[in-house]
Amino acid sequence: MHPPLLRRLRPGHWVAGDCVVAAGYGLIALFGAYSGLRLSPAGLLAVLAEPSWAGVVLTSLAIALRRRYPVPAAAALVIAAAMPPPVWLSLFSWSYVLYTVATTCRLPIALAALSAALTTMVLSYGEMSAPLAVAIVWTVGYAVGRHRAHESRARQAEVVEERLRIARELHDVVAHSISVITVQAGYGTLVLDDQPEKAREALAAIEVTGRETLTEMRRLLGVLRGGDRPSLTPAPGLAVLDRLLEQAAVEVELSVSGTPRPLAPGVDLAAYRIVQEALTNVVKHAGTSTCRLRIHYGDDDVSVEITDHGRAGPAGTGHGITGMRERAGLYGGEFSAKPLPEGGFRVTARLVESA
Repeated sequence: MHPPLLRRLRPGHWVAGDCVVAAGYGLIALFGAYSGLRLSPAGLLAVLAEPSWAGVVLTSLAIALRRRYPVPAAAALVIAAAMPPPVWLSLFSWSYVLYTVATTCRLPIALAALSAALTTMVLSYGEMSAPLAVAIVWTVGYAVGRHRAHESRARQAEVVEERLRIARELHDVVAHSISVITVQAGYGTLVLDDQPEKAREALAAIEVTGRETLTEMRRLLGVLRGGDRPSLTPAPGLAVLDRLLEQAAVEVELSVSGTPRPLAPGVDLAAYRIVQEALTNVVKHAGTSTCRLRIHYGDDDVSVEITDHGRAGPAGTGHGITGMRERAGLYGGEFSAKPLPEGGFRVTARLVESA
């Protein structure tokens, strides 16, 4: 299905259209409004003898160049007013150019152009109907320009938000994978001589983690580049949590309550990333080989809780904790990360599907 015709037009097409309008304006003004002669060599010579032909040419140039040079185009119309055409032609040219000025220029410049147009038309024709019509066209153009600016800012905000989301994704993926690789590499070095089979398992875990990290990073960077062919690799979720737990450098005791079900894609990804980041923090900071993961499926929400009994410390303020809190808040949920009185640390998050 093709997009609407107007959206398929490029800037050069619009400029070409303006040139056609400018040529039509010039022909009508020269051979209709001024000389009344037919299109012939004699008529052309008579038109060139008219002192007003220079104003018509200047106005035609202003119409043709209004998109690329809106302010000079308005200035050209002010100069051309020294040889004013009939009022209906002046109404057309000023409306055509001022609409672009009001749409594309800053408010002080647009107001200055409007003031010049109104003053010129009142002095040239001594009546208010045409200036009033031009003012209405300017107002419409200004409203359209503000609407386009608002849409542009909204699109830019969406782009920034998407890039921040991807940055959080990259942090989660890289931090978790590097932690797993580092721990597995250290373990493999320790058992290389005495338990070569264990060392092979550690190397295999490093290989699998590295490959999956590269795949995930390619997916995210592909989105970041905005390529024409998005990655077909699905985003991870709680359904593939077993694979994450197998790769974790700690032993995870998993318990699931409620009725497991497919979650909304955003909630599923956010829950997965929270678990991934919490496990990364256990590996990096807790100094323990075990932790407990609890997942609870509610009617319209899902909760995750990661608890370890390693070194207790205050909740950090780095990207990891901030990212988990933002993910939970994005889906109207709750987040907590704090040390336990008896030692250890607990991360809890609740995400609402209907948020």
